[in-house]
Amino acid sequence: LPVAVLRLSPDGVLLAANEAARTLTGHPDAALVGEPLWHRLVHPEDRWKLTQALRVARAGDRAATTFRLHPAEGPARVVEAHLFPD
Repeated sequence: LPVAVLRLSPDGVLLAANEAARTLTGHPDAALVGEPLWHRLVHPEDRWKLTQALRVARAGDRAATTFRLHPAEGPARVVEAHLFPD
């Protein structure tokens, strides 16, 4: 299965995405890079999950979470995210 890889800043701003991530979200890099990941992609009721996982990763630990992702087209889907400090 293709694995989407997103590189985020410590505060969740999207810095880069691989081809699988672009396919999953339905957005080209230019539409998402430079803005917080959850502004367009993460369901509003699930944003706290990503925020909490980012806090853990900023502290230097790995984190995992699931949330509903809204692609550019089609229904929302549940994704599992693994965050690794860089």
